[in-house]
Amino acid sequence: MNELATAVFAAQADAHLVDAPRSARFAAFRRTFDPASYLRELGARGYRWLGRSDPAFPPLLRAIHDPPPGLFVRGAAELELLARPAVAVVGARASSGYGLTVATTIGRDVAAAGVIVVSGLARGVDAAAHRGAFATTDGLRLYADPVTGGFIVAGQSTRVPQSNVSGVLVFLIVSAVPALMQALKDKEADVRETACEALGDIGAEAKTVVPVLADMLTKDPDLNVRCAAANALGDFKAEARSAIPALKEALKTKEPLVQDAVAGAIKKINDASRKIGS
Repeated sequence: MNELATAVFAAQADAHLVDAPRSARFAAFRRTFDPASYLRELGARGYRWLGRSDPAFPPLLRAIHDPPPGLFVRGAAELELLARPAVAVVGARASSGYGLTVATTIGRDVAAAGVIVVSGLARGVDAAAHRGAFATTDGLRLYADPVTGGFIVAGQSTRVPQSNVSGVLVFLIVSAVPALMQALKDKEADVRETACEALGDIGAEAKTVVPVLADMLTKDPDLNVRCAAANALGDFKAEARSAIPALKEALKTKEPLVQDAVAGAIKKINDASRKIGS
């Protein structure tokens, strides 16, 4: 667990560390650091830890001259994605319309070929590339198995990083959330269902996504979509606590499949909330 301690210490110290430092400050930190408790809290917030010595650690990242001690991973996708071929798409935040169009097209075509799209997760070109990875030519239809990811250099405090501060690498398997949110309004139920599932797998932007999914529990006309919305809320775990009233209301339905999905979601949310002491 020394890799985890090094990563957490680096994030708290706002430093880039490849290996554990030989300092009194780190020694004092290591004596009080509880890796088991930290990993439990990570899990409750939807993160996984992937140390540099783990076979699933990206081989190309391990090969650089100063690889991080590990990665904090968010998302339900298999870790084997980290070793698959990838194309980086990065560019200006304040991009022209033409630039956004080109980035979207590149992201769409690359993902359609089964290659992962990687970016810095910034606004503008980066976001457009991910939006393309989750959309087909009409801008709304979702691929059955879109592949998209992103790297951000950020401090890790078991919350979604909010700023690009120097620290440890955090890998997020994320979507262009706006594209998926748009897909929730699609006229085809299977598209709405897939969008719910993808948003749950990603677990990003809970403040934006959770209220919409909660609303779909009672308002979407399709049973499978309502089940998918409930399952997605469960995937958000403690971050979906605000949806508990809507979930309890949905329990009153006479549809067994929806009841089962809602009950499972409530259990996931409550279990995660208890683990973090909320």
